[in-house]
Amino acid sequence: IPDLRRCERILWPSYILESCIDNCDKILIWENKRKNDKRILIWCKTVEYLIVLAKRKDYVIFWTAYPVTKKHTQCKLQKEYDEYIIAEVARL
Repeated sequence: IPDLRRCERILWPSYILESCIDNCDKILIWENKRKNDKRILIWCKTVEYLIVLAKRKDYVIFWTAYPVTKKHTQCKLQKEYDEYIIAEVARL
């Protein structure tokens, strides 16, 4: 069964990547690892929308995107982002 909320936002990833990413302070960007794959997560908190890119050796590809509608998912993403920032600051 198609998720209509997801379908109606089919054009959002390109808009966010092209127009919002450098112009909005409500965009959080971080990397994570799922099994052996590296991912780049881009979360627009203004509209609660997540874009996931897969990082390859020489390029990045679009993986998925979806609305973040559940509060526990928002909390999980925020925690993951905070932990990533703390680890990056410690690494420097």
